[in-house]
Amino acid sequence: HPSQLWMFPVMPAERATYRLEARAKRSPELFDLSTEIQATWTFQAEGGAENRLYSLPTLRFQPLLDEYHRTGARLMLLPITIERPYGAPTPDLASVSVEASFDDGATWSRLPL
Repeated sequence: HPSQLWMFPVMPAERATYRLEARAKRSPELFDLSTEIQATWTFQAEGGAENRLYSLPTLRFQPLLDEYHRTGARLMLLPITIERPYGAPTPDLASVSVEASFDDGATWSRLPL
């Protein structure tokens, strides 16, 4: 799902930097694009005695493609929407980066934003 709520185990009470990596493989029979997705979030949070529920934003890409999910453009604008679960807090984002593979994941290139 594009925007997720994540429950973390008990964390130290003091503020610290955390990193969450998530990977998903989706059935090619159901998804003809993006059958494998990887996302990484790095964020600061503070814990306490109980578990905490955190909402992590997700990027949704909305390129202009033809009916076959292609473009002939050598350079294209890639509109991106930052999504969060409804009602989730909206802390400032320090940075966003996107990498893409054009050879089935053999190599990755950072895209300019």
